[in-house]
Amino acid sequence: MAYGGSGRSQMDNQRRSPSWDGAPLTDFAITTVNVPDRLDMQEVRARESQDLEPSRSRGGGPLGGGFVAGVWLRRLLVAGIFGSLIFFAYTQVSPILDGLAADRIADRLTKSLGQRVTVADSRLEFSRSPRLALKGIDVAGKLQIDDVGLRFNYEEVLRAIRGRSRAWGEVEVGPLNLTHDQAMGLLDALPKVLTALPPSASVLRASSVSFSDYPLLPGRYEVVVRRGESDPLASIQMEMLDIEGEMRVQIMPRGPGEPIEFSLKALRWKAPIGPNAPWTDLVASGQVSPDLLLVDRYVGSSFYGVTQGLLVAARDVEWALTGTAQVININLEQLFRGLRPAAGGAGLDPSRSPFAGSASMNLVISGRGPTLGRAVDFATVTGPLEVRYAQLIGINLGLAAKQGVTSSGGGGLTRFTDLDATVSASRGQVRLTNIRGRAGAMAASGDVVVNDDLSISGALRVDFGMSRVLAPINLRVRGTALQPLFTP
Repeated sequence: MAYGGSGRSQMDNQRRSPSWDGAPLTDFAITTVNVPDRLDMQEVRARESQDLEPSRSRGGGPLGGGFVAGVWLRRLLVAGIFGSLIFFAYTQVSPILDGLAADRIADRLTKSLGQRVTVADSRLEFSRSPRLALKGIDVAGKLQIDDVGLRFNYEEVLRAIRGRSRAWGEVEVGPLNLTHDQAMGLLDALPKVLTALPPSASVLRASSVSFSDYPLLPGRYEVVVRRGESDPLASIQMEMLDIEGEMRVQIMPRGPGEPIEFSLKALRWKAPIGPNAPWTDLVASGQVSPDLLLVDRYVGSSFYGVTQGLLVAARDVEWALTGTAQVININLEQLFRGLRPAAGGAGLDPSRSPFAGSASMNLVISGRGPTLGRAVDFATVTGPLEVRYAQLIGINLGLAAKQGVTSSGGGGLTRFTDLDATVSASRGQVRLTNIRGRAGAMAASGDVVVNDDLSISGALRVDFGMSRVLAPINLRVRGTALQPLFTP
């Protein structure tokens, strides 16, 4: 065993190569290669930056001077580019801003309209949405507009700067209160106004317009004016604001000096004249010019009947108003039921009406005044009234005359075979004169006045005819139209 082991050792020593210093080789080796890790690399970079810092602070040495020069060179380059951009933007925008000055805009409008126009101020506003605001516009001392805004967006501004043009959107006009002459002057000037606006401004919108001389057009309206492709003015649309139903007016402009055509359509609209009830449907058409208003046709229907006719208003020394109204098959029972809520009929049966029957009237309208509004306010409506199947509900008029029954709610009924009268209405008051009614042998005649609060007053004469040995009896009429009282 000893021999075998020593023999193997000698053989191993013979196979090994001698070392460089002659020392015997062993089974182990010690390496001297240092492999840096991540922390070592960070330490090396930190030492390099510390070595460079003194040179930077002193500005000495080739390395420090080159660094400072490079930093300032980059800064100057950025400043130069930024300044060039500012100068370029100014050269592009400056002509546009100069053209938006108040005096420049006033000069352009004056040349376009042929009338002196002044603009108090013009400025760009960005509070809600970007727009050019024109303040205090005066047209020849005849029309004043507090605010006009030309809308735009930023994309259009960039395109305008590149093309040195103005790209505007919708034009908005502040609240207006127009007389008849101002409305006519504005309609005449609109084509010239649209021509003076940039081509991109195709819509002009007035958010709140009222007409002080048009009692038939009460309240406020939104007016939208659209530019045409071939003509400066294509159409004008008006829509009434703050109402439960709908009321729209379409205006079709004509050539210079020609009447302007219009059409009106309303649904569930409470008209400023007539019974205090909405029209189910109302249509009208006509023409308007500075000295003429013609409604050549109007037709209105409601739950109580149909009304149609025409209306003409012309100005010479003053305004003169004439017209007709044909009222067909008015359901009196429905009419009085509609009046009950407006009169505050507390304690009254809403299903009951003091009158029933079908009424028809052929009315003539006339009025005069210094303005169109005053002529309408003082207009009178007169004409014959005829009622078929007339009934006085809740009272027997013959019995009331004999026994002194004073209320229409006590029971009974008076059926008239014939009933007619003359109607005259003006200033919130309706007069029924020359009343003639017949119920069998009994005849009734008289006059009654109905005020705007529905209170009534008047007198009736009841005659029982030759078959009764009774003298005619005079009755006073009092109370309200919803509950009349008859007293001897």
